Amino acid sequence: MQKNEILKRGIVLRVSEFKEADAMVNAIGEEGFFSFFARGIRRISSKNAPATQPFSYSEFSLFQSGSASLSLKEASPLRFYGAMDESLVSSFFLSFLQEVSLKVVQEDEAASCFPYLKGVLDRFRAGQDPLALGLLYFAKVLSIGGYGLEVGECVRCHGKKGIVSLSYEEGGFLCSDCFDPDNDEKTPIRHLQIARFLFRCGIEDFPRAEWSGEESLAFYQNLADYFESQTGMRLKSISLLKAL
Repeated sequence: MQKNEILKRGIVLRVSEFKEADAMVNAIGEEGFFSFFARGIRRISSKNAPATQPFSYSEFSLFQSGSASLSLKEASPLRFYGAMDESLVSSFFLSFLQEVSLKVVQEDEAASCFPYLKGVLDRFRAGQDPLALGLLYFAKVLSIGGYGLEVGECVRCHGKKGIVSLSYEEGGFLCSDCFDPDNDEKTPIRHLQIARFLFRCGIEDFPRAEWSGEESLAFYQNLADYFESQTGMRLKSISLLKAL
């Protein structure tokens, strides 16, 4: 390896056109976000094109200039996570992951979020339900960013027994002693179980994420509304749910 040359592995999140055949590539890896200039990758004959497509997990040989900017020397594809079909569900899943990764994940959170992104993409490639996987990633990103729902105890009294409600306004579970029938709504047990799984499971538990599409759609809307209420940020990809 030459001087000023570095190797990085990562998942391509976005490719932005630059001039006629060049592009800027944004990726995420074990060390966080990184971006680089890729000359000629938009040409059909480019040997680096396959490794620089969105959701390609690749190894990049990068040249670092004195200004600290990176430019691509060579790219080797390791795994492609893009959609294997043209279904609306797969399209939504990838659009949602891309938006959450680029819009919600902060610079100092990217390294922590990367294993979860790769984890859900590995399961997607294995054929697991993409709607459930997208929720898992969103829940992990929210938790890392400090917006995770409290699903281990009541948010009012910190009791762990008799949980009967999930309050998005208060950010977590409510127990029967704290539940106010005039102002709170009870939550179905199934909904409570899914919420607990989303925010407490580890990557090794991802294969166990199984629930109906209808249940997933409700969680997407609820969590997106909750996130918007906390940050003022609206996720545009959520609008694609109407087509599912």
